Amino acid sequence: MTLIPSIIRKVRIMPLAQGQKAREAWDSTAYFQISQSICGRGIRTRDWCYCAFDPTVKHGNAEYGKQYQNFALYSIAGDPAEMVTMVARPEYKHIADQLRDELQKRMVAAGEPETTITPIHYYA
Repeated sequence: MTLIPSIIRKVRIMPLAQGQKAREAWDSTAYFQISQSICGRGIRTRDWCYCAFDPTVKHGNAEYGKQYQNFALYSIAGDPAEMVTMVARPEYKHIADQLRDELQKRMVAAGEPETTITPIHYYA
């Protein structure tokens, strides 16, 4: 037996490679950091990409932010190039709220201190 097949079995990748149901059930949400130009964090799900940033940090020059605010919300299916943010649109507020809560949980799980993410002022 080679090393690669034993690793595949150990991390349980094989079911994802072999079964459509396993791929559909898999939580493929990714948590990411934006730090070149801003101090930001985000998550990407199958359907959405949501980002927040700390406007008090200049040039992303901090290990983490202290007070984040909504930055962007993109529809993966409707806007795969992420050209039009929907974070300020009232009809998407519930999605931004859910993703904001999930992002805060993932930030803490990654070892960052608890923080708040202020919602953007929505258009009426």
